[in-house]
Formats: sequence, structure tokens, C-alpha cells
Amino acid sequence: MSSDNNNNNNNNHPYKEANYYNYYRLLETKLKKKSRGLFLTENNKKKSKVFKLTKFSIDTEINDCSSTSKWTQIYSNDSKTPIEGRYKIPLHPTSIITDFKVEFQDKVLIGKIKENEKALNNYNDTIANGGQSFLASKSSSIENLDFFNLNIGNLPPSENVKITLTITSEIGTHINGELHYCLHHSFFPTYHFNFNLNILIKLSNSIESIINWYGNSKRILNLNNSSNNSNNNDDDDDDDVIKVLENNNDNKEIKIKSNDKFSIEDSLVLIIQPTVGEVKEIEEPKSMIEYNKIENSLAVSINYYSSFKDIKIEEMNQKSEFIFLIDCSASMAGEPIMKVKRAMEIIIRSLNENKHRVNVVCFGSHFNKVFKLSKDYNDETLECLSKYIQSIEANLGGTELLTPIKNILSTAPTPEYPRQLFILTDGEAPHRDKIINYLSKESNTTRIFTYGIGNSVDIDLIIGLSNACKGHYEFITDNHNFEKQVMKLLNISLKPMLSNIKFDLSTFSNNKNNNKYNNKNNKNNNNNNNNNNNNNNNNNNNNNNNNNNNNNNNNNNNNNNNNSKEDIIIQSPSQIRPLFYQERMIVYLMIESLSKRLKDIINDSIENSKPLIITMTCDGPKGDKLSIPIELDLKNNCITTTNQNQIHTLSAYHQIKDLEEKERKKKKDNKTRIIELSKKYGILSKHTSFIVKCESTNPTLESMDFIDIIDQFSFEDQVRATKNKSQCLTKSKKSKTTAAPTTTTTTTTTTKRFLDEDISTSVKKSKKSKTSAAETPTPSKTKSLDLIDLLRIQKANGSWTKSTISQMGISIGNAPIELSSDQLYNIWVTLIVISKIIKLFPNEKIEYEFAIQKSKKWVKLELSKLNLSNTTFDKFLSKANSF
Repeated sequence: MSSDNNNNNNNNHPYKEANYYNYYRLLETKLKKKSRGLFLTENNKKKSKVFKLTKFSIDTEINDCSSTSKWTQIYSNDSKTPIEGRYKIPLHPTSIITDFKVEFQDKVLIGKIKENEKALNNYNDTIANGGQSFLASKSSSIENLDFFNLNIGNLPPSENVKITLTITSEIGTHINGELHYCLHHSFFPTYHFNFNLNILIKLSNSIESIINWYGNSKRILNLNNSSNNSNNNDDDDDDDVIKVLENNNDNKEIKIKSNDKFSIEDSLVLIIQPTVGEVKEIEEPKSMIEYNKIENSLAVSINYYSSFKDIKIEEMNQKSEFIFLIDCSASMAGEPIMKVKRAMEIIIRSLNENKHRVNVVCFGSHFNKVFKLSKDYNDETLECLSKYIQSIEANLGGTELLTPIKNILSTAPTPEYPRQLFILTDGEAPHRDKIINYLSKESNTTRIFTYGIGNSVDIDLIIGLSNACKGHYEFITDNHNFEKQVMKLLNISLKPMLSNIKFDLSTFSNNKNNNKYNNKNNKNNNNNNNNNNNNNNNNNNNNNNNNNNNNNNNNNNNNNNNNSKEDIIIQSPSQIRPLFYQERMIVYLMIESLSKRLKDIINDSIENSKPLIITMTCDGPKGDKLSIPIELDLKNNCITTTNQNQIHTLSAYHQIKDLEEKERKKKKDNKTRIIELSKKYGILSKHTSFIVKCESTNPTLESMDFIDIIDQFSFEDQVRATKNKSQCLTKSKKSKTTAAPTTTTTTTTTTKRFLDEDISTSVKKSKKSKTSAAETPTPSKTKSLDLIDLLRIQKANGSWTKSTISQMGISIGNAPIELSSDQLYNIWVTLIVISKIIKLFPNEKIEYEFAIQKSKKWVKLELSKLNLSNTTFDKFLSKANSF
């Protein structure tokens, strides 16, 4: 598949819009235009026929939250000399190499995790002594993209080697609860080899459909195919690259295999759609439990997807923080900056009083912030923002984006106010990949929306910024639809979500059964004490009994200590991202060493079929506190294992990621703990490698030929050629260094005042009267009404006032008797304006939709205070329509 990356190609391949695909999208921009897979370097192409991959099989099992794949590869050395081979394969950030095995000369060798330096020394020493060695490591190569590296050292002539890797990955997710499984084309060589793929899908919900994308070909798999249908598996003329081999009756367990003639040459993606009809099941969190007998440890994965189908817009009352980062470089001058200003005027009036926090930042060669920190949205804040937005000019020079982003993200978000960052820009930014990599570490704290304005925008920048933080993007090339496209993303940001997510794990420490175990132990202690007293009264002939009883006492005391031991429950990731609309949450819990008390609780749960309950607490979309119970069915949904630790492994991996993030932010050295987790759970990390040594009885002492089995990831000249290279919608680019348009001294001074002074001080100084910005005189009565003029005089709570509307030349008429008093007249005024906007601007609904929703909500609230029903609202609005 071509690595050309353009927006139309994404539309043709919808899976490329998924956030997980961002890694592969960035990878594709670094590959040669027509390259894919594993290649020999230019200097070693003559060796391609003597050392290569001959067989490749992948066996994968997919569940609700993860996939485990066993990759088996056979390499042959048909040359006349020993060879050292090296290759890299992309390693997605959610994937972990958890097992490494080599079969060579009738020997089965298991990889051991060691610190990088020790592993490399072992590798070199073994080769130097004529033995064979295999080294597997993880590295960050091209612009911090992770790769898996494999070195095959000193492979003798005419020998084969079989290498088996186990890769555990979080399942890719997308809209509507889709689960994605991706085999990217960069995993595979371009030359022919035998390939075999087997997939077992086991979900808790039944499967509605499976779509298979292979390159540009899209097919819907026939889920009714099964081994009972004798002709399906032997149809050699079938063009399907994969087919259903077996399906159980309820569509929850499906086996898939590749066509026997299939030779993979392109990316293969499975889109698995769980049955959406089972709303109750989808709305309930799912748990998977794993108990390791040998390690005496418990690991739990919690998987949650909510459709929020029952939430009505008028019921929503959720909090959020909105930060708008606006490109004010010279190239934005003219129509682009005017369009941005108009769009921002609409946006800031679409937010909700006392529920949202807001800030605006303008950037160019430097940046300016309206407020040092985001402020609560109210009339005073709205006035300050409105004045600042009207003063914005494209006069800040170049496009330095990383500095303001770092400044914004340096402040930790408030859990009750999920942070959503909107970036509007028309061009390129230096250090694009560095910015994207930086943001990828912040996906748990911030969601990013990006707008690419005009025909010269850097596509990779716009897509990369949003995907790095699991947001959305929009390209605006038609100024006529500017506001509509801006509001499209705001609409997504205001959809239902869960925030401030926490887990109440008291069931592991304050279970009612605890008293039973404690009472039992206390009873034993009393009996033992009585025995001791009796023994003290006996003669010397009973000394042995005394000793035995004392030993029993010691044992009981040891048990008591074990009972009183605190069970340390580790949650990963430690910071839980808000659950935004159409996203899936996966959280892991691990107890590395269970106390006797907790083991007793678990055994009681299993023996009596009583699931343990943990509770997820969060702020709901209606503004209420939610408590969502999660069942841990230890009898029916717990995997007891001694060596297969999928959930343990994923939990440990996310712990390692948390530790690495603390190192990055707090400059804290967590290397020792990272290595400890890596060794214990067999996980490659930046500090560790897998090493396999094969000490040969017949040392291979001939000089080796070196084969680098990949080129598109290793050529430094290619990296330099692609570094900071932008793909643009057109070849023309606007200059970023054009002199900024001349601006008046008044504008400059006003901008600086709002930046440097406290809001309240700024507002007071800018007022010529006690009238607020929402009541500032507006265009004359003779001027035709404009939507933005009406929105500018709306108050933060959504209402309009009589004094401002009368200046617009709008006929108010006589209010209903219930609203005729001076104290209630603004309710009627607001109804009049709602009616006018809906009638006068039918084609601009997307622009005023949220502002009108806010107004209706305010009116209904005020009517409820008067004990008037919602039917009264409809009656009053109908009357307002007559004016």
C-alpha cells in the first residue's frame, strides 16, 4: 500500500481515523513512497536470496480489551558463511513483547530479560567465542517511534532458525464501540514467504459484523461460514484473503483463518462490531480477572464503553475547561483571522455559565494569554474575552507552537473540569514530530481538536496533534463554511462524557467477611493462651507438649501478621482519562501479593458464588455524581494461571508507562522499579532486553557477513530528508515571515491591558458606564440584523435584556400577564430573541444551536421557579413567534 498520506485517503479507509492508527500514520510519513515491510540494505541485496524469512505464522486471540499474538518466524541461511542478521519491526505504543523463544539445532532456548548493557555484553561475548546469540530489544528510532529490534548473531551456513515472539496489545477502538485488529504492512518483507494467519475472537457480547480491509479492498465477512459447511474451507478460487472457519451459536466466539494461497503484501485490518442492540450490557462495565497461583497475585481489567444514548441535550449539565490556541502569525492576516474572530465570538457564547472554564491564547513567534489560568465562565469573563477577541490581529510573526502548548499543559487539569484544547492554524510549525510526541504523553490529561485553515496547512501536523490526544480535526479550505466547520468540533466536545473517574476498592479491605476471619483467629489465640496456662501448671514430663503449643502459638501469630498485612492495590494508568463520547476506557488493578485475609475473601466469593463489587464513581453528563457497580465474578470469570499472565502483563506495562512519565515530568529516577517489573513479567522496556545464548560444542569461528534486513527505518539520509517535511494540500505555501499588517497603537495597548491586568481591573477600566459588555450599544436600528450582533449581547447565562434588545430595533410587544412585571420581563425578551434568531437565520442553525439551547434552558429554569410547567414554555414561545 502506498504510504502517501492525504485526507481523501483517510476518508476511503475509515479505520485510519481511529486514534490508535496515529502511530502507523506517522510511520508511513517516514517510509519511502513505495516501500513497505522488511528490506535488505542496498549494499546487501546480493545476499537477499541466501538469508531471508521463509515462513511466518501469526496466531491471535482477541477479547474485549486486548489481543495476544504468537508470531512464529523461520529464517534460513543458505550462504556459505556465517551471518549476523538484524531487523526492526514497528512496535505500537500499546503493544508489548512478552515472550521470546528460539529453536535452533534441535534446541529450544528461552529468552531471559536482562539490563540492556549486560544483555549486549552477553550477546557480543557469545559471538566472539563462536556461539550463536539472539538479542531482542526495544528502541525509539525515527522521531521517538518505538521499534522492536532483533539481532540474529553468528548463524552458521545452511542452518535454519525458528523465532517465536508473543505480543500482547490493547485492542484498537473506534466509534460505536468498534474493536480493531491491525496488521500493518510494515511488519512484513516484500519478497515472497509462506504466511498463515489464525484468529480466535472471544467477546462477552455477541458479534454483529466483521469487516475486513486489505489494502483498498473492503469485505464483510460471512459469519455464517463454519466448519460444518464442507465447501467453505476448500474453495481455492475464493478471493477472500481471510474467512470464517468456525462460529458458535451466539456469535461470541469466532475462528478466522487466512486463505491457503494468501501471501500478505498490504495492511490487513479487522473491524469487529459488537452487537449494539444489547444496550444494557454495553452500558455496564466489563471485568476480566486473572489469579496467578505461583505469584499469589490478582489482576483485574475493567473495560467500559458507554453510548450515552439516553442522555438528552437539555438534560446535560457537565463541566469542562476550554482553551483556544489561535495562530496569529503574519500569514493569517486578512480573511482568515477575521473568520477566526467571528467563529470565536460564536464559540464563547455557546458555553455554559458556572459549568465551563475558558481561556484564549494567541501564538506566533511568542504567545499571549488572556488569563494566566482559565477562568470560570460568567458575564465578567465573557466581557473580557469578547473585547480581547475583537482586538486580535495577525501580527505575532512566525509559528512557534511547542512553547505555548508546553505552557498550557504545565498546569495540571482539575479532574472535575476535563481539559479540551482547540488549536486553529493555517500553516506549518517547526519541530512537528517533537510536538506530536510530546502531546502523545498527555492524552490522559487533555483532548485536542485541531483546525487546518487554508490550502497551505501541514496535514500531518493537524492530524497528528488531534490523534496524539485522541481528539478530532477539521480542514477548512472554504471560507464560506468556516463557522459551520468550527462549530462541528465544538459540538463533539460538548457531547456526554464521564469525568473525575475513581474506583472505590473498599471491597478488598472492608468486606463483611473480614470479621468472620478475624473472630476465628481471635478464638484460636484464646485457645492457645489457655493451653499455655495449662501447660505451665504441668510437670516436666509435659515439656514437649509445651514446646509444641508454643510453636502453634508462633504459627498463629504469623497468620495474624499475614491477616493484618495491607494489600497494596496498584491502579494503572494512575491518572484516568475522562470517558468522552464514543471512547472506551480500560483500567487495570493489581495486587502483587495477596494476604491470607484477602485470599479467604476470594475463596468465599468463589465457593458461595457471591461476586465481589467494586464501584466506579464519576461526574455524569447531567452534573450529578454517579456510582456504577462493577461485578467481579471470581467463580465464572476468573482465569487461574501459573504462567499465562495477559492481564498481569498489561497492568505491569501501564505501571512502567506511569513510572516513565514520572521520570519525564518530575525528573525522578525509576529505573530500578522499571527493571524489576520488566524482569518479573517478561516485558521489554527501554532499560531491558531479551537475550538468548547458544554455547556451541563446535564453535563457528569464520568471519561473519552482516545483513541489515531493513532499510526504510535505518537510513539516516532518509530521516533527514523527511524530518520536518510537510505534506500540503497544494504546493503553494504562504510565507510565515511576511511583515505583519500595520496595527494601530490603540489595538496594541488594548491587547496588552487584557493580558497584563486582572480581569476585574481590566473590565472596570474599560467601562465608560455601569453597562456590561453584554449590554454595550450595538448597531443602529436601521442596520439589518446580523447573527453575531445578537449573540454579542447575550449574557453568559443565555438571557437577553430589554435595554440591549430595544437598541437593535426588535419589536418586543406585550408580554404574557405572567411575565409582565419588571423583574420577569427579561424572560419574555429572551423568548422574543430565540424566536427571531430561529426565523431569521434558518441556514445558520449549527452556529447558534448551543447559544439557543442555553437560552431555552435558562427560560425553563426561571419558569420552574414560578411553578409554571414546560407546556407554558411552549405556549409563551408560540406567542413570541407572532411578533
